[in-house]
Amino acid sequence: ELPILVDGKEVEGETTFTPTEANGKVKVIFTLNAKELAGKEVVVFETLYRKGEVVVTHEDIEDEAQTVVFLEPSITTEARDKEDGDQDVLPKEKVVIEDTVTYTNLIPKLEYVIKGKLYDKSTGEPLLVDGKEITAEKIFTPKESNGEVTLTFVVDASALAGKEIVVFESLYRENKEVVVHHDIEDKEQTVYVTNPSIQTEAKDGLTTSNTVLPEMITTIID
Repeated sequence: ELPILVDGKEVEGETTFTPTEANGKVKVIFTLNAKELAGKEVVVFETLYRKGEVVVTHEDIEDEAQTVVFLEPSITTEARDKEDGDQDVLPKEKVVIEDTVTYTNLIPKLEYVIKGKLYDKSTGEPLLVDGKEITAEKIFTPKESNGEVTLTFVVDASALAGKEIVVFESLYRENKEVVVHHDIEDKEQTVYVTNPSIQTEAKDGLTTSNTVLPEMITTIID
C-alpha cells in the first residue's frame, strides 16, 4: 500500500471547495507521466480537511471504484509478400511487402500512428535502397481495444537477391512512443529475397552423351 512514485515523487492532487449543499461531488485532478505504469493498478486515497484538520479519509486498497488500471499495449506482426502471401519475394524492381500488425490493449476511439521501417538482417541496420531507408506509416482509430492494421512497403529488390529483410514497428499516440516491436531475429517479421539460379546439362537424346556425329539427325535434350 505504498504510494506510487513517478520520477521519484509521489503523485498528489488537491481541490479547495465550498459546498453549496450538504451532499455533492468535487473533482480532484492528478497529472502524471504514466509511461512506466503500464500493467499496474493504481488506487486513489483521499483525505478531506477543514481548516487543516482531518475530517474524513477514504483509503481502501481493494476499492474497485477508486482503482485505475493502466493498460499495457502490445503488438505482434507478420510480414508477407502481397503477391502470394508467403515470405519469399523475387529480386525484382517492385516488391510489395504487407506487414499485418496485431495490437492489444489500445484505447478505442483514440487516434494512433503505426510506423514501420525495413532492416537488413545481415547488418542489423536499416535497409538502404539507392541510399534511402524504406518506411511506411498509417494513422488509425481502433474501434475496440484489440485488432489489427496493415502497413505496406514498396521496395526495389532488384539488387537485394539473397538478403533477409526484417520489419521493425513503433506505435505512437500523440507523438509519444507507446510500444515497439524491434526484433531482428523474429521470423514472422522477416521476408527473404530469393536468389534464382539455373544449371543445365545438354545430352544427345539417343546416346545420352555429350558428343554427336555431324551427319546424324538427333535430338539434344537440355
